[in-house]
Amino acid sequence: MASEVSQIVSRSDVMDDARVLVIGGYGEVGRRVSEGLARAGGIRVVVAGRREEKAARFASDLSAAAGGVEVETRQVDVADRQRFEAAIQDIDVVVMCVDAPDEHAALTALRSGKGYVDISADDGLLAAIEALDDEAVAAGGRALLSVGLAPGLTNLLGAEAMRDAGATSEVALWIELGMGDVHGEAAIGWMLDHLDARFQVRGPQGWSEVRSLESQRTLRWADEARAKRYYPFPFADQATLARRSDARGVQTWFRMSSGVVTGALAWLSRVGGARALRHNALRHITIAGLQHFAMGTERWRVAASARSEASTDGRTYVVGVEGAGESQATATVTVAAVKALVRGEVAPGVWHLHQVMELSGLLDALQADDPELRVSRWTV
Repeated sequence: MASEVSQIVSRSDVMDDARVLVIGGYGEVGRRVSEGLARAGGIRVVVAGRREEKAARFASDLSAAAGGVEVETRQVDVADRQRFEAAIQDIDVVVMCVDAPDEHAALTALRSGKGYVDISADDGLLAAIEALDDEAVAAGGRALLSVGLAPGLTNLLGAEAMRDAGATSEVALWIELGMGDVHGEAAIGWMLDHLDARFQVRGPQGWSEVRSLESQRTLRWADEARAKRYYPFPFADQATLARRSDARGVQTWFRMSSGVVTGALAWLSRVGGARALRHNALRHITIAGLQHFAMGTERWRVAASARSEASTDGRTYVVGVEGAGESQATATVTVAAVKALVRGEVAPGVWHLHQVMELSGLLDALQADDPELRVSRWTV
C-alpha cells in the first residue's frame, strides 16, 4: 500500500460534474447516500441495483425532492462480471452499498482508473481489495474502504484516541447500536451470520483467535453512573486499524442498546442457536421481526479507548460519539468519502478512511445531518 496520502490536490485529479454510480442505491443505506449526493451539487447520481423498476421509482421521487435534479438509473448485478464492466464505462466513482461477492467489482473499477467506495464491514473482502493497491496505483484508481459507522467512524476514533494517549497504544473500539433503529436486511443478515464466528484479533503479544460474544468487557461512558457489558464481534475496524496503524493491539467490543437482547445473543452463541438461524425460513422470520418490531432507542454510540505503553499514571484516554440513526450516519460518512474522491483529495491506491480523513472534518458533516450529535472525551 502506498506510504502516504498526497496533501496537494492536482487539477487533473478533480472530477468535474462527476457521475457516481450507487449500487444498492434504493436500499436502507443506499437511498440515503443517493439523497446526500443529489443535494451535494456538482455530482450526477446514478441509482443502480438488480431491480430497475424499483430504482426508477426511487430516482423519480429523489429528483422531485431534490428540486428537479436529474437522477439516472441503471440495472446492475455485481455478480454478472461482464455486464458490470459495461455498466461502469462512463462512471467516475462506484459506491458499493450491497455485499459484493468478492473483490472483482473493485478490481474492475480500479483497473479503469475510477474511484471506488465500499461500505462493507467484512474484513475478508476489505483485505482482498487492499491487495489490489499496486494495480490501483498503476492505473490511477482510488479506493476508500472502512466507510460507514463501524468500520469508518470507529477507525477515526481509534486514530484520535491514539493521538490523545501518545506513543504506541493498545486500542479498544466500542459499538452500541440502538434497538429502536431501522436496520437494513443485509446488515441484520451479516450480524446473524457472525453470532458464532471465530476470528483473529491483534493484542500486544500478537494475533490470536477469539469467538463472537464469548468473553466480555465493560465501559462506563462519561455521562453514565454504571459501566455496561460489551462483547467481541468481528467488525472489520479492529483488523483494518491493526494492519494500518501503529497500535500494539486492537479489539472491537459490541452491544445492543438493550442489555437483555445483548445477553440473549450471547446465550444463543454459547448454546449453538446461531446455527439454527442459518436455516432460510427462520432466518427470514428473524430478519423481518428485527426490521419491523423496533423497540427502545434509535441512538447509537461508538467510542475508542487507548492506553499508552509509555503511560506512568495508568490512564486510558477515551473519545466517543453518540447520534441517532445508524443508516443515516453510515450514509453521511459515505457521502463525505465520495466528496473527497471527487475533489481529488485521495491519491491513487487503496486506502482506509482513517488514512485520508481527520475526525474533526467528519464530525462537521455528521453534525450537519444530526444537530443533536454529541462528542465526549474522558479518561478512566
